[in-house]
Amino acid sequence: MTIDLKRTIKVCNEINELIKEREHIEVINKEELEDKVDNMKELSITIKDLNGIIDTLSNPSQLSSQEIESLFLKLHILFSDYIWHVDEVHELIKNIIANFPDK
Repeated sequence: MTIDLKRTIKVCNEINELIKEREHIEVINKEELEDKVDNMKELSITIKDLNGIIDTLSNPSQLSSQEIESLFLKLHILFSDYIWHVDEVHELIKNIIANFPDK
């Protein structure tokens, strides 16, 4: 999924550059794109952490009830972060649509 989000941001940048060349406008500003690229670095860390927790939870007989509960709370937070990252890319797409030049 990280790769798909990165590719989406790359395509958004390419479309933005094409429109800037053709229409002399930016549908999204560079700062917003750079922010999304930086967010992808954070997402990679989030996914690594998610996988670590899931791996740990895959062997529950070695864990206490408190450890399991704590890991599920961490999992919840990490999935919330993951969803936020996906939503950020979705917002980028909506901004392109909203600012796309009419013809």
